[in-house]
Amino acid sequence: VEVIADERVPFVETAGRNPQLHMPLLRQAGVRHMHKVPTLRHALSAQKLGVDAVCLVGAEAGGHPAADLV
Repeated sequence: VEVIADERVPFVETAGRNPQLHMPLLRQAGVRHMHKVPTLRHALSAQKLGVDAVCLVGAEAGGHPAADLV
């Protein structure tokens, strides 16, 4: 994440974990941030955290850890 911020990568996609840890550094560097999620509950959480975009992929997302679909 530090390299992404240092190199001013314009856009990053995260998935699988809570994105909050990396958000301050990404925001400070002006990096747009999309978080990929399996459920509406996760999408709403990412929205509340303030990511720039959310991609709701469901349970069939190529190995995305979505054992709990509530």
